[in-house]
Formats: sequence, structure tokens, C-alpha cells
Amino acid sequence: MSDPKNTVPPPAVLIVGDPTLREPCEPISLPPSPEDLSKCHALAERLALFRQEHGFGRGISAPQIGFRARVVALDLGRGPILMGNPTWQPSESPSASERAITLSTSSSSSTPTSTSLSTTSSSSMASEKFTLWDDCMSHPDTLAAVERFCKIDITFTDLLRGGALVT
Repeated sequence: MSDPKNTVPPPAVLIVGDPTLREPCEPISLPPSPEDLSKCHALAERLALFRQEHGFGRGISAPQIGFRARVVALDLGRGPILMGNPTWQPSESPSASERAITLSTSSSSSTPTSTSLSTTSSSSMASEKFTLWDDCMSHPDTLAAVERFCKIDITFTDLLRGGALVT
């Protein structure tokens, strides 16, 4: 992901109180311009650097580095995903069988075709939620109890793998 010739570090994470964090984001244009794609890669690099420095960190949104686009970098331990214009909803699936993000591929292609984030191994309904302690890079040294759905469905454009629409 990183260009070995590029020694410029990715932008710093903006901290709560920075007015940029309250500005609305625009959808990223598809395909992204070279400038926007460079900012997306910087977002993924910032996440990787945070994970390297702290030993944790799952995701970061573009506004957290001052890029006002609907882009999220995610890494659940299997490498980065750059989600362009993500949308989500509670899963309609009645059960979840894994505790990880699953990128399914069709037999004729290596392009990811579905994404499901699940956090329970028992039968669950779409409205079922759980509470966990979570943190945010823009709120350093702060943990908060947050409520999350047990399973969600996400649709996004995969900005690292050729712009495929992933559902």
C-alpha cells in the first residue's frame, strides 16, 4: 500500500473539538480521482500506523484525517479494506455463525461479492444488540460503553480492489 519513495507520513488524526469533525461529508466520486484515491490510501496508512503503534484499532473514517468524503478504512486483522460510500442496515439473516468479517467470493472470480459483519455464534434476530467498551482515535484515552447490532449487512464500493460494489 505504501509507496517506498513517499516518506511523507499520513495526516494526523483530528481530535474531538476540531470543527472539521462536525462538517458533513460528501459521497466519494466513483471512480475516485487520483487525488481522492491518494487520500484514501493515506487513510488506510494512518490506520496501519495506529495499529503498529498501539497494537489495536479496527477502523477510521475519512473525516478523522480531515478528508470530507464517505470513506472508511477497516482492518479486522486480515488486511485493509477501503469502503467507499458505505451503507448499512441490521442483517435480515436470522443467525450468525462467525465472529469476523467474511468476504465471500464467487467461484468464477476473485472479486469479493458479499460482506457480513457478525459478532455472535448463536442464533440472533436482526434487532438483537450487545454492549461493549469501545474507543475512538479522535477521543484518545477514552473508553465508552456502546450498543451495537449483533449482525449488520454492509454495501460499499471496494476502493482497494478495483471499485467492485460489495454487498
